[in-house]
Amino acid sequence: MRFRPTLIQKYTLVSALCVLALVLGLGTLISRHLRERMLERDGQLTAEFVRAQVREHLGPADFATGAPGPFVDVFREIAKIPEVLLVNVFDRTGTVIWSSEASLIGQRFQGKRDLQEALAGRLVTGVADDKPEQLKGPGVPSRLVELYVPLSFESGTVVGVLEAYKAPVLLAEIRQAILVTWGFVVLGGGLLYVSLLWLVGRVWASHVASEKSLTERNRELTLA
Repeated sequence: MRFRPTLIQKYTLVSALCVLALVLGLGTLISRHLRERMLERDGQLTAEFVRAQVREHLGPADFATGAPGPFVDVFREIAKIPEVLLVNVFDRTGTVIWSSEASLIGQRFQGKRDLQEALAGRLVTGVADDKPEQLKGPGVPSRLVELYVPLSFESGTVVGVLEAYKAPVLLAEIRQAILVTWGFVVLGGGLLYVSLLWLVGRVWASHVASEKSLTERNRELTLA
């Protein structure tokens, strides 16, 4: 005998699929937005500190020469920020004019997309899956936070870019926040599904009771 689901069974299945789609879609969107906002906020805080130090101690001419003295001292102190693993400073041509890894000084990275966006004046933050060779040793996390900070003075013209690689402490915080978010989304979806089943169950029970009452009434009229 071919199985034919009842109306209530069909509704239960369709409701489950709809709630599941809602949970997956909402959870994905919120998680993605949360990740981007946390990375952006962390980048803004770091950028504000870096720019304040640069504008207080340096001038545009320092980026033209990369001269020793205050120039080196400023970025050496920035490289000591907790969680920072590597700092590179680029001039307008994409050439490294200072780095916490001396072997990188003088190298040119003009084709890097993130660097070009920063040279255009945009703060760039993200997760670095492709790390520099200098950070591929044992004990270095597989994923790092990458940051490109455009540097400018009163004129507003970008004179250079600071690139920093940071330990994934923020990534662990983001992961925890996303897990909490998914927990609330799944809980909300579960409560919504249970509420729908309860509501439909009440309506169905009322419908069945009405049909039963109508059937009995018809039987009484027939026998009368």
